[in-house]
Amino acid sequence: MADLRGFEAEQRAALAEMQRKVNEVHAALARIRVRASSRNGELGVTVDAQGHVQDIRLTARALGLGEKRLAHVLLETIQHAEADAARQAGEAARPLTGDPRIAATMTEARRMITGGAEGKRPPPRAMTEQEIQAADDAYFERMNRRGWR
Repeated sequence: MADLRGFEAEQRAALAEMQRKVNEVHAALARIRVRASSRNGELGVTVDAQGHVQDIRLTARALGLGEKRLAHVLLETIQHAEADAARQAGEAARPLTGDPRIAATMTEARRMITGGAEGKRPPPRAMTEQEIQAADDAYFERMNRRGWR
């Protein structure tokens, strides 16, 4: 009976520790706000830990870029902010992701969801003609800006 009480106390302590980590990570994620500006300062965006856009600030220069260029600069700036937010969120989640008990559980959950080994992803879907054209336009726009080396 003493072994059972000891085991129960151990499990309660482990659960309390995990709950503390979850609360800590939740609070850290809630605090993340990433502000990024475009290369030339025409606009700025703010995203949260999930990469959701929270704010967009446009300058008079941004409004003079034209529709296509403004859309490109805005998308590029949002992507930069999202990448930084993802990095910060990963760091904030480290108390959970670094815990071997939780990591093992997540690995098993991924395996169950995907039906296979970790990292196995569903096959990519074919791009639409419009997506292909947009990707080509973005590529040539980048190359024209950077120069063809």
